Amino acid sequence: MIPPTPLLSEDNTVAVGDWRQRLALGIRLIDAQSGAGAGGALRVQLQGIGDYACDQTLMAHGPDRHALLYRDRAGKLLDHAIAKGLGYAHLLRIEAPGQRRYVPRRLRIAPLLAAQQPVLSGANIREAWLWPGADYPLSPGVTALRGRVLRGPSLNSAKPIPWPRVYLTQPDTQASFAAATIIARGHGDERGEFLLCVDRKAAQGAALNSPFAARLWAFFAPPAAPGTALDSLLPVEDAGSFAQSDLLRGLSDPPAYTQNISRVIPQLRLGECLSGDGTTLLFT
Repeated sequence: MIPPTPLLSEDNTVAVGDWRQRLALGIRLIDAQSGAGAGGALRVQLQGIGDYACDQTLMAHGPDRHALLYRDRAGKLLDHAIAKGLGYAHLLRIEAPGQRRYVPRRLRIAPLLAAQQPVLSGANIREAWLWPGADYPLSPGVTALRGRVLRGPSLNSAKPIPWPRVYLTQPDTQASFAAATIIARGHGDERGEFLLCVDRKAAQGAALNSPFAARLWAFFAPPAAPGTALDSLLPVEDAGSFAQSDLLRGLSDPPAYTQNISRVIPQLRLGECLSGDGTTLLFT
């Protein structure tokens, strides 16, 4: 009778090697509204390393954690870029394909190196915030505003201004953005659509009553040349090698955003979401 094969364990096996994979870049996606890990079917796409174009999807470890390993084509491109003395920052596009839960972002991130390779520690893990999109599921009791940013002589003929950055400020009579208090902020999508959620702490600090008035602002880039693809208009935000920054959090506007428009929203109610033509910003 043949004796049964014993189960393998540390007591009856011998280690013959140790296989490790080096992380080139790790991305953790944060829901800007909740502060927790972003949910849904999210994708992080590597579009380039330095001057080299690339099209590679980062490996997903759950919806909010994505990893690029230092190997294969991406690893070779990084080696070439470093050897030639070129920039080696990684261009990433973050999106939820087929969904509008979050507004896409494009980030340029430079991994930290040691001996011409990505460091072995977790120093190349970055946290990038994603801001609510048009279909973001609002929790009950959230004070919010849905709207659009358009360019044209009238609402009927106006065209969307893609990828605006939008703010709600107090007091509504303050026409200087720098002197006003921000109580909500958000990112607009390729259709100029946005969702602003009023920050509870900011609302408490402003001692808001219901209803209350606020000033709505939008910042955006000058119009692009005719025929320019919408994706190319999605601004590339240069995050450098910083682990955390206002840019990664989406709190700072891209440098090209030199145009702006504002209007007063007179009837916002606490715990409700306002939408419609009254929340549209028209840039003529």
